[in-house]
Amino acid sequence: MAKVLLCVFHRVVIVAIGVFVCMIQQHNVSAKDGSLEQQLKDAENIPKRLSGGKEYKTSDKPFEIVPEKLMEKITASETTSKRLLHDDQIAGHWKKLGELGSNVLIGEIEDIDYVPNGRDFYSHFLRKQRPLVMRGAAADWSAVKHWANETYMREKYGHVIFDVEFTKHYERIHPIKKTMNLSEYLDIYKSKQVYLDCPFPQTDLTSDIMVPYCLQCEEVMSTIASIHLLYSSGNTSSSLHQDGYQNLLTLISGTKEVLVANSESAQHLYANNYTTVPGLSPVNPESVDLKTFPNVSKVTFHKVRDAFSGIRYN
Repeated sequence: MAKVLLCVFHRVVIVAIGVFVCMIQQHNVSAKDGSLEQQLKDAENIPKRLSGGKEYKTSDKPFEIVPEKLMEKITASETTSKRLLHDDQIAGHWKKLGELGSNVLIGEIEDIDYVPNGRDFYSHFLRKQRPLVMRGAAADWSAVKHWANETYMREKYGHVIFDVEFTKHYERIHPIKKTMNLSEYLDIYKSKQVYLDCPFPQTDLTSDIMVPYCLQCEEVMSTIASIHLLYSSGNTSSSLHQDGYQNLLTLISGTKEVLVANSESAQHLYANNYTTVPGLSPVNPESVDLKTFPNVSKVTFHKVRDAFSGIRYN
């Protein structure tokens, strides 16, 4: 299986759908960032506090009477046991998004193996705000033919600068980012926990991609606001987020699993409880805390598995 390469067109049309999306990139390579991981361990290895060696005097009370300190420990232990039992009884607690016992629908999003004409796309999908998967719609792109070739990417675009995130999974804080050129990224992306998710710079990269024919009318082309490149070695997942506008997610190489929920589910996904930026849910898709966010189990998700050279429209 090839590395994961994606191209995202943002704000393709004027009217916004606002679906919630969680994207999981899959790959047969599993790499750990030794240097970053070591830094985290070093930070955690703070000297532990000493108890001070305090000794308790033996009680002269009869054995049946439990010392106050021991009673406190027993009560705390019972409380913990009850809490753990309660947590175990919550179906899907601490599981990944989509494995919570909630409804996960497969096959209900329109899935076709061609690009529709402009009239049909507007009438059946854009106007009705319906998602669509177009299999093989990017098969003729130069990007699909060449971008999986690292030699090609180094020779033609190795000098291009990108912002790289030093994490591959959800975090409640902004991830550490570093600016580097593409060649530098290709040197480390298989061995470190890094993820390139960055707007296209003003380079010839855009000459290797194209907007699908059904969107090449002047009214739609003029609304395209940005193009992003997503590049990783795989085993990457995004946060649960609301784009706020429609987009095209194009898979150039690899596989990608996408969970989509209707924007009407915003209140159940705690969209207003964001900790960093609006539209970014505080729910961890890798391990959902249903005790803190119980309403997530009420949400119905649509699961789509994108394949090579496919385009998904939201």
